[in-house]
Amino acid sequence: MHELMGQRIWALAPSAIERVCIQARQASAGLPAFARKSGDSEPAYALHKGVAVIDVRGALSKRGGWWTTGYEQIRARMEAALADSAVRAILLNVDSPGGAADGVKVLADWIASVRGVKPLCAYADGTALSAAYWLAAATGRIVAPRTAEVGSVGVVMQHLDWSGANERTGVDVTYIHSGKWKVAGNPDNPLSDPDQQYLQDQCDTLYAMFTQDVAQAMGLDPAALAAWADGQVFFADRALELGLVSAITAGREECIERLAKEASPMNRQELENQHPELLAAVQAEARKTGEEDGRKAAFAAAGSIVQAVAGEEAAVRFQALADAGVTGAQIAALAPLLAAQAPAPAVQQPAAPYPEASQQIADASSRQQILAALQQGAATPVHHVGHHQPETPETKRAASAERMKAVPRR
Repeated sequence: MHELMGQRIWALAPSAIERVCIQARQASAGLPAFARKSGDSEPAYALHKGVAVIDVRGALSKRGGWWTTGYEQIRARMEAALADSAVRAILLNVDSPGGAADGVKVLADWIASVRGVKPLCAYADGTALSAAYWLAAATGRIVAPRTAEVGSVGVVMQHLDWSGANERTGVDVTYIHSGKWKVAGNPDNPLSDPDQQYLQDQCDTLYAMFTQDVAQAMGLDPAALAAWADGQVFFADRALELGLVSAITAGREECIERLAKEASPMNRQELENQHPELLAAVQAEARKTGEEDGRKAAFAAAGSIVQAVAGEEAAVRFQALADAGVTGAQIAALAPLLAAQAPAPAVQQPAAPYPEASQQIADASSRQQILAALQQGAATPVHHVGHHQPETPETKRAASAERMKAVPRR
C-alpha cells in the first residue's frame, strides 16, 4: 500500500482512488491502515485441465506488498506457467481496480510478447479496470460474465494542497531547488497554472501509451477514444459492443473449458475446417516426402540385385546413378529385367564345358541389358551419367578379342 501511495500517477478506477486517499489520510494522521496478508506464499497458479489460472487481484503496484499485488509477482507466476510442460494455456483471472502506473506498461509489453508461446486469455472476474484492464488487454482477448465491470481506460494524478493547514498551524514550508519544475505540484503550495499543465502533460503521455496498447491488442479504433477511453466503467454487454471484451461467458469454468479445448492438439477434421490451405500444403509435402522415400527404397532394393547379377563394380555405378537423381520410371523399366536376372534357387546343373568363359559372357550380357533398360526409361541417355563411355564398333571388337583370349584352349 505504501508503494502505491508513493506513486504520483496512477491507472486506477475512481472508486479505488477514494480508498487510496482514505489510506493516505489515515497514514498521515498516524492511524492504522487496512492491510491484507501478502500473496507471496500463495501458489503461482492453479491448474485446471492444462490451463494455468493466475490471479490478478486487488490494487496493483510494481513490487507488491501487504495491500497490493505486484507486477513483478504476476510476471514471475506467468514465467513459471510458461516453463511448465503440464500447462498448455494461461488464463489471467482479473479482479482489480488497477493501480500504479510505474511498471504496468513494462508488464503489458512482456505479456504481449509471449502470446505466441502458449494460448493466453484474460477473464474479468468482477472488475478489470484501468491498469488491470491494460494487462488483460495485453493477452489479446478478454472474456467476461455480464455482471463484470471493465474499462476505466484513463490516467489520474492527485495533488494535495496542505498550504491552508500549514498556515493554521503556523508552519511555513520553503523549497530550495534547482530546475524550474523540480518541485512542481508540491503539497505545501497551491497548484499554479504552469505546474498544473506540466502535470497534465505527464498524464497525457501515459494515456497515449495506454490507449495505443489497448487499441492494438483489442483491435479498437484509436481515433474513437471518446467512445471507449474516456475513463468510463462499462458492464460487459456494453463493453462487448465497444470491443473492450472479446466474448461474454457464463462463468470462469466455461472460459477454462474453451481454452483447454483450444490448447488441445488439432485433429485432421479441425485442421481441414479451419485451415484448408495449410492442410493441402502438409499433404503435398507428405506426398513429396513419400515419393522420395519410395525412390530411395527402390534403388536400395535394385542395387542389391545389380550387385548379385553384374558384380560389385556395376553396383557402385548403379549407386552413382541413384545419387545423380535417376527417376522412378527408370527403376520401373529395370524391374522385369532385374527379376529375370535375379539368382534362381540352387539346382544341380551339368557342368559347362568352359565355366569361366560362360560366366564372363553372362556378366557382359547382363550389364548390357541393364544399361539398355536404364536408357529406355531415361529422358537423357544414362551413359552421360558417371564415367561410362558409349561403345563403338572398335571397342566392341576389342572387347570381343579380350573375351576370346580369356577362353581356355582345349
